[in-house]
Amino acid sequence: MESVFEVDDARGIGRWALKGQVTDDGFRESFRSVNEVLAGLSLTAGIIDFSEVTSFDVSEETIRQLASTQPVLSGEMLRLVIAPQGEAFAKARSFASVSQLSRPNLFVVKSAEAAYHILGLQNPAFRRLAG
Repeated sequence: MESVFEVDDARGIGRWALKGQVTDDGFRESFRSVNEVLAGLSLTAGIIDFSEVTSFDVSEETIRQLASTQPVLSGEMLRLVIAPQGEAFAKARSFASVSQLSRPNLFVVKSAEAAYHILGLQNPAFRRLAG
């Protein structure tokens, strides 16, 4: 599994993209890393992108545990999860459900175009931070 962290500085949007086979351990580690990488930035929105995930083998227990944590960035911040695949989409919806009190502005969509539409974003200019 590969994790890529990017930011669109002009718009204050962070992007965390996962690629390949995602497992419990890999997802937990990447979740911790995203908090470290993005914590010092002034972000207005964040995107988690599962578009290049080939398999999402993350247990419901791991999803519940991570969704129950307090977000490092403002809980009011707009968050979008791009999850075109079935299993990743279902787990993202589960995460959104469990974390609705701490992350009330989290939306799960099936494409980058849908996420960009919600953000009112055209021609994003992401630069790589880490990964």
